[in-house]
Amino acid sequence: AVIGRGSVLYAGAKVHDGVEIGEGTVVQANAVVGSQGQAYERDNDGAILELPHLGRVIIGARSRIGANTTIVRGTLRDTVIGADTSIGNNVNIGHNVVVGARCFIGAGVVLAGSSSIGDDSWVSPGVVVRGVTVGRSVTLGAGAIVTRPIPDGKTANGFPARVTAGD
Repeated sequence: AVIGRGSVLYAGAKVHDGVEIGEGTVVQANAVVGSQGQAYERDNDGAILELPHLGRVIIGARSRIGANTTIVRGTLRDTVIGADTSIGNNVNIGHNVVVGARCFIGAGVVLAGSSSIGDDSWVSPGVVVRGVTVGRSVTLGAGAIVTRPIPDGKTANGFPARVTAGD
């Protein structure tokens, strides 16, 4: 692991091999960064096969990772958190997720594997993003369940999430 200058890891934080944390980043208590996640497929007989996690976790400078948050390493590509992003407590970020710069990710959010959040987006507490792309400057309302892509500059709410405002 590489931990940038001026970064702080609080008690119980676990940083696995293959993690790069940018300078001035704060990792709160009991966060886990770079663990293996749940990436499974079934073979022709229906048996469950566990996929290897060969990617890394890269966290940009001046970010904040909340207490009890888990950020899973990528499978075949990296999991990436952009610079100046704030991630709340009790968040789960799956394999291959990309979160842009200057994002806010509220408490209790789940970003399922291969989800993507564009720069300058606001993800309110309790949101679930199910492996889709959320554009730049998007606001997701509290508790939204995002099952379809959300275009740049929009606001989405509900279950399933629907665009309710924007450009």
